[in-house]
Amino acid sequence: MADNVKLILVLALLGVGLFLYFYKGKPLSIKIICSAIVFTYALSGALGASDDIAFRLLMSGGLFFCMIGDTAIYYSFKSGAVGFAVAHLFFIVAFFVVGLYLPTLTLRIFLLIIMIIMIAGTITKFDIKNKLGFYVYFYTTIVSFMTTLALCAPIKYGLTEWSVTLAIGAICFLVSDILLAFIASGMLSKRINYISLPTYFLAISLLAHSVNI
Repeated sequence: MADNVKLILVLALLGVGLFLYFYKGKPLSIKIICSAIVFTYALSGALGASDDIAFRLLMSGGLFFCMIGDTAIYYSFKSGAVGFAVAHLFFIVAFFVVGLYLPTLTLRIFLLIIMIIMIAGTITKFDIKNKLGFYVYFYTTIVSFMTTLALCAPIKYGLTEWSVTLAIGAICFLVSDILLAFIASGMLSKRINYISLPTYFLAISLLAHSVNI
């Protein structure tokens, strides 16, 4: 119960932060503060835990690199993508640590996600040959695999608070990244940031909450 109260408090702080972020003209400082709130929430859970330490620390490490990505993307989309890619590698290793790899099922889910993304890219005529195309698809592969492993949590451990939180957080992350890719390529209006950024912060808040459960 106490952990859920902490999550509500974190989401409330992020809500205020995002309001100020958009209202003040999207200053980097406010976005970093929002990312730092989430990282601190995760790290406090990791340092205060007595079990699954490796998982909790790896997740916290991933959220730290999300904070790095949030900063780097202000200056270069490619640099930001690298930061977030490293974050997802931390998440992936964390998921392997707690056994979220079911060989046949993982492959099927991964291929399904990739297929859906490719179909969406075809329908919207996303150009892989443009200057961002390669980076977008490479990064998408990594985040899709991360999401695939997270979706194995409810299957392996049942519909627990931890497994559902992890799965929803990963899905939200994937959705926010897909929206960002289309925004960066100019295929969607920058106004979609009003959807993609809150979705992203919801995603990392849920991943941080999984560290506290």
